[in-house]
Formats: sequence, structure tokens, C-alpha cells
Amino acid sequence: MTTKKKATKKIPTPPEPQNIYAKLLAARREFHSLDIKKTGHNRFQNYRYFEMGDFLPQAMDCLANNDLIPIVTFTFEMATMTVFDVT
Repeated sequence: MTTKKKATKKIPTPPEPQNIYAKLLAARREFHSLDIKKTGHNRFQNYRYFEMGDFLPQAMDCLANNDLIPIVTFTFEMATMTVFDVT
């Protein structure tokens, strides 16, 4: 008489929770892998530069993909982005 082994289902374990620094690192890696084009052009010195509209939407997507929420505030002279972990 032969014995049959019961098939056991492997239950996936949830991923370890990441701290905010690991999430920021993952978001940075994702952001730097993007191909972002410079749309600003200084005709006097003849060079191109990034404008906020060139990278800000992609940066927000990278943060959201890693469960981070950016809050941007503006003053007359400065823009500040504070990042919060939403998990």
C-alpha cells in the first residue's frame, strides 16, 4: 500500500514593514531611473535646465508608489516639501 502526501498550500508571508528611510530610498531609486527631459532654456548662456514642472509630477508618483505623501508649501522665497509615511 502506498501513502500519498497531501499537497500543502504555501501561504505567502507579508513583506516586512519598511521604515520611512527605506521607502525614501526606494522612491529615489525609482525617480533616478526615469528619463526626465530639461525643458528650460537659457538662450543667453545657451544651456538647458530643469523646471519644476519637468520633475515634480514624476517625483510625486514615485513617493505615492512607496506609500509616502509629500506636502508642499510655498513662501515668497522658498518651496518646502515635507514627506510623511502613510502606513
